Amino acid sequence: MRSTAHKVKIEDLVNGDYVHSPEGEPNHLVTPWNQEVLRVNLVATVVDDFIRDDGGYATLTLDDGTGTIRAKGWSEGAEELEKFEVGDLVTVVGKVREYEGEIHLVPEVIREMENPNWELVQELEILENRRKMLKEGVRPKFEKESEKGPQTLEISQPSEQESEEIGIVEELGESSGSEEEPEVSEDLKDNLLLALDKLEGEDGATLEDLSAEVDMSYSETEEALGVLLNEDKVYEPVAGRFKRLG
Repeated sequence: MRSTAHKVKIEDLVNGDYVHSPEGEPNHLVTPWNQEVLRVNLVATVVDDFIRDDGGYATLTLDDGTGTIRAKGWSEGAEELEKFEVGDLVTVVGKVREYEGEIHLVPEVIREMENPNWELVQELEILENRRKMLKEGVRPKFEKESEKGPQTLEISQPSEQESEEIGIVEELGESSGSEEEPEVSEDLKDNLLLALDKLEGEDGATLEDLSAEVDMSYSETEEALGVLLNEDKVYEPVAGRFKRLG
């Protein structure tokens, strides 16, 4: 079973400490909030991109307002990154890696976020989690920023504008939900998993095949697959094809 994809800000990653674990144990990153993360879930805007001439390697530079980090892909992963352009708002679930002192991401799932309100949903979830950690006595340590002087983290009540944005989130009916995760019945999820067992084959099942098998519209099937992706029950071996995990 894969590890949890922690919802983080980029500052949590670039100011964290990457730990090379003993053989047999996975490497991980310790954030300034003392969280051990192997996989992360973040929302950011593409501010730069790069594709090698042979198409075998690509990167996206992501910015969420707290810092920047590169997402890297090779072979099929590079083809997936090529789909995105500067200015796209994306949600990324991926592994944290370090190479030559640079923290970067290797995406497992990356999708364009069509509704920007979900960015606020994730922001509020991270804020609430930080408040809980502060109550438990956890204090962040931004050691890599020490040359800029001591930092003070302030978590205050939302401003008038933020309160209005929170109202938008509440209207979406997802006061504690995650991005792009509509309410999907357990029966539908079970039916999709059974359909995957039947159809996925070696390369995975397509959205069209799954939609026909469970007798649902493309949009409803796509929403349910998005939930299963976030729950780590399904993954995309290649873009547009789905397989069951475990």
